[in-house]
Amino acid sequence: MEVTVNEHGTIVLGKVFAPIKLRTDDGETMIITMRDSGFEFVYENEFYFAKQGFVGKASEEHKLLR
Repeated sequence: MEVTVNEHGTIVLGKVFAPIKLRTDDGETMIITMRDSGFEFVYENEFYFAKQGFVGKASEEHKLLR
């Protein structure tokens, strides 16, 4: 994983191939990871992908995050 900070103070993560889990104080969760092309994420146990400007629900064979 590469960690940098841009000119606006935003933390920028690169090469994130191990999942990162975010959790609110209320217990809502999101897990996100990069793939060779695009991203996969889980929000409240629903699986999604984002690739080449498209976001959609992941099919069973694409559900890699747990």
